[in-house]
Amino acid sequence: MKRLFLSIIFGMIFMQMTARGLQTFFKEAPNQLFPTLSPNSRLDLVDYIESGMEACSKSVFDDTVRLTTMSDTYIHLQLSTVSDVELLLLTHKKDTLVCFVKTCMAGNKESTISFYKMPGWEQMDTRHFLTLPSVDDFLIKNNKSRLELLTALESQNLPMISATINEKDQSLHFLLQNDGGFLDIKEITLPYIKKEIIYKWNGKRFCR
Repeated sequence: MKRLFLSIIFGMIFMQMTARGLQTFFKEAPNQLFPTLSPNSRLDLVDYIESGMEACSKSVFDDTVRLTTMSDTYIHLQLSTVSDVELLLLTHKKDTLVCFVKTCMAGNKESTISFYKMPGWEQMDTRHFLTLPSVDDFLIKNNKSRLELLTALESQNLPMISATINEKDQSLHFLLQNDGGFLDIKEITLPYIKKEIIYKWNGKRFCR
């Protein structure tokens, strides 16, 4: 009886948080998560897109910020020409999480992924929900010759890994940024590298 009562209570709490929608959590997010975007600008962006208008504002550096996509479970925000943010609302057991993906695009793309417990934006340990792929995970193992690949990779800085969210199936798509901005390196390494690595949310963590 006690377990049933607790299940009902947690279910009601989750339904209330889901009903609020990710857009509400976005408006309530701590300022340090969006240091270049004022709280009032966040409110304006949500109002614009809900009104069917182009959701644009200005950052503190006078960059154009665009809220390109917003639903109850997903947000895509272009912070500038070289950075964007994606947010995905997830159910984790009896909790509600936000997966926060920030990507910098100066040269090669590189993403950082964080998880926050709602409400309150309590930062969680990313390792509890995701084991990030390494560069080696992208290499095709059964290729007879990897000398050209290794030579090409050694000729540039450490390859970077970017990530994007697919809202429809709650998946993370990882790409290896392997060209260092040079087309000749990309042509050499392309046959030896997987196009992407996909992780899907199983209710507890993202898994391949």
